[in-house]
Amino acid sequence: MLTRTGDVVRIAPNDLVFRTPQAYKDIYGSTIRRREIFVKTDMQDLSEFTGFPDLGVAAERNPETHAQVARALQPSFSSRVLHGCHDVIHQVVDEFVTQLERRGEVNLTEWVDYFAHDISGELVYNREAKIMKSGDPTPDVIASRKMSYLGAVIVALKRLPLLKFPLFVCLIPWALASGISTFGKTVQGYARARIAKGGKVRHLDLLEPIIPLEGSIVSQESKKRSDDWIVAQANSLMAGALGPVTNAIISSILLLCDSPDTMKRLQEEIRTTFESYDDITVEACQSACPYLNAVIEEDLRLVTPAPFGLPRYSPGADVDGHFVPPGVTVQTCNFAAARSPDYYFLPREFHPERFLQETHQWYDRRFSNDTKHAVMPFSIGPRRCTGATIAYTELRLILAKLAWALDVELSAAGKKVSWEDAVKVYATYRFPNVWIKCEKAKLVSLIT
Repeated sequence: MLTRTGDVVRIAPNDLVFRTPQAYKDIYGSTIRRREIFVKTDMQDLSEFTGFPDLGVAAERNPETHAQVARALQPSFSSRVLHGCHDVIHQVVDEFVTQLERRGEVNLTEWVDYFAHDISGELVYNREAKIMKSGDPTPDVIASRKMSYLGAVIVALKRLPLLKFPLFVCLIPWALASGISTFGKTVQGYARARIAKGGKVRHLDLLEPIIPLEGSIVSQESKKRSDDWIVAQANSLMAGALGPVTNAIISSILLLCDSPDTMKRLQEEIRTTFESYDDITVEACQSACPYLNAVIEEDLRLVTPAPFGLPRYSPGADVDGHFVPPGVTVQTCNFAAARSPDYYFLPREFHPERFLQETHQWYDRRFSNDTKHAVMPFSIGPRRCTGATIAYTELRLILAKLAWALDVELSAAGKKVSWEDAVKVYATYRFPNVWIKCEKAKLVSLIT
């Protein structure tokens, strides 16, 4: 629609969607005294349907309260904590690669779900879920897949305020509602178990800086934080750790398998940069692997972590030169921007070369006029995504280790998948079953 009508379109009587990079900066980056002036709407507030009064930092709408919570969570994403999590991230990624080698042919969509639950369980709750070891989906995995559908239904029903509760009953079967309720109680239990452990844990995690520890400075500062507050932040971090990373891993592997030449280039870079599997580090992936990083940026361009807009109320301000009256809802559309020939050459195609420097051997001048950051995969401004660093860390490690250790291709069933045609978009992307074949590269066996 935006391609036909221009850079702004009205999708409802009081809702505008923009697709320009400047609009993104105006809506999400504009501040007064470090507070956003385009305030988050209630469209993605699920509390009245889920029964959880506090859904954590991501759902907090009040700018002052959000700023306070975000400031309290800053230590969770400090260099100390992130570096302290590297070992456990390596361990979970290694388990993923090992399982793919051992099994040979797997449903990628399913196994990335297992990986995401294992890694987020470690990083948030300091909990060993061991779902990949068992190879069987737990009730947590099954229920979390349905949360995306629930979120989409709730957002839609908010546009029908008089009918939302009757329609909710019709659209959400009792078994689904019951399963999601059980899932909510389960993850709250994980969070409370983590609080009870205090400092007696196997490794650093994202909750350690906000849990009161006996005799520590942090404990004195956080005494007034209730367990319920910590649980809410934990579950918000868990939600952020599941969907976006899951989508990015599935889509990047699928896009690489659909583009064999790109896969070969990635394998060449990784296998020549690292002499052994154990040489692969977070730091080296970031600094010494430009093609790996270009693959990730191109994947995030085509399949952004949030498939939906992030609606905000206009305070009465300009958005990319358009004055928007107070109270009008505004948002951007990364999906449309990513596919716009105004910003990208061959916009619907997967070409990591567009993100390479001119001095790189695989740089392609066809993409020299691209607006590289017309798509912003992670939010900016006061509500910027603080988990982006962890997401990039996981993506770099999993793609680098897969490219070094395994030769991956779509199996016969997987070759029938076209992700744009088959994917479903709810609150997050829901990918179809993607079957891949994994064979050990002629380098080293990971199975001992």
